[in-house]
Order: sequence, then structure tokens, then C-alpha cells
Amino acid sequence: MRAPGAIPGRYYSASGHNWVTTMQKATMADVLDAIENGLIDRPVVDETGLRGTYDIEMTYTPNLPSRRNAEPDPEDVSVFAAVEKLGLMLAPRKAAVDVLVVDHVEKPSDN
Repeated sequence: MRAPGAIPGRYYSASGHNWVTTMQKATMADVLDAIENGLIDRPVVDETGLRGTYDIEMTYTPNLPSRRNAEPDPEDVSVFAAVEKLGLMLAPRKAAVDVLVVDHVEKPSDN
């Protein structure tokens, strides 16, 4: 839940082939959403216990299909390093997550 009067903002820019995500008055849910929707190919679970809002800037090299076979560049910044600069840590582990499964779809009738 956002603090009263908080005006969130998320901005993206580029620095060479690195991307910069700047978030104003972001909750941990906002930070996890930014990480999960574009940086990591799996769910991210918040175990920080942090409840405030924060101004965040993350610089990272996105894992784009066009760069997957490219030679590493000294300027590359992994999402793990970007998160670590925030004083946080991404650690792989198993956790229960909500999953939506669609097992059947039908075309609606014309009426």
C-alpha cells in the first residue's frame, strides 16, 4: 500500500547498451515488479520486510535476445549486481507462488 500523497513514477533511459530504471516513491512491490517484468525470467518473492517508499535508480544490462550470444562487455551490469548496489540481494530458491492456468478457451457466440 502506498503512503498517502505518494506520487509514484517509473522512468526508463539508456546509457550505451545499459538501461537505467528510475523509480520515485517506489514500494518494494514496485521494485520487484520492475525486476520481474523485464530483467528476470522467473517470479521474484519479497522477503525484505521493508514497508516504506523509496527513490530507486538501477542501471543494468537487459537480457535481450539480440545480446544473448554477444561477447560480454566490460560495461555490462547484471541484474544481480544492480540489485546488490541497492543493498538488496537476489537469491535463487524454491518458494510457493500463485499461478494462473488456462486449460480451455472457446470462441464466444455471436449473440
